[in-house]
Amino acid sequence: MFSFLVIVMQLNILYAPLKEIPRSQILIFAGDDCYPCKKLLDYLFRAGVLFSNHIKVIWIRNEDAAIEWALQNGINEIPLVMINNQIVEGSEHEVAKRVVKYMLENNIITQEELYKNLRKVVWLNAKYLGEKIGLEIIVNEKMIPALINRVKKFYMPYCPCRLELKEENICPCDHSLEELKENGYCKCRLFLVKK
Repeated sequence: MFSFLVIVMQLNILYAPLKEIPRSQILIFAGDDCYPCKKLLDYLFRAGVLFSNHIKVIWIRNEDAAIEWALQNGINEIPLVMINNQIVEGSEHEVAKRVVKYMLENNIITQEELYKNLRKVVWLNAKYLGEKIGLEIIVNEKMIPALINRVKKFYMPYCPCRLELKEENICPCDHSLEELKENGYCKCRLFLVKK
């Protein structure tokens, strides 16, 4: 899903080396061959916050000039997340939650933006799931508010019907592909196979 994600959020990506690091409340330094970077961005994408103008992703390609630039600017490892110039440490899942929590608690992303962004993500995920199983997937729009409530309460879009707050239950959850193939819908019926 990640290559699809990069295309979608292209406007938020700046490629190193840069003349200067942009001013932004949230900066994320990520790179080409970095699996944790991709996971972190995927979590933030699924939470609907990567579309925000308040997040800037600085992409460090696996090239000498970009790596040299990163080291000169004190970026010794990636992913590196900075909120208001403070480094956020932890696993990519926990860091993503802290970014979302910060954005919600400080009203950086409005409820309207969150709804619009999460709706966009849900429809992109429907397309992704449909490509995976070779069927057209549609979205039950009535379930989007339930997903938004999970983001507001737990800072990640955990499936509304799965009570455990674990990574495999972040929407679209790990079970959704199998459920769509077998039943024609996922457990919470957010995604449905078009008849």
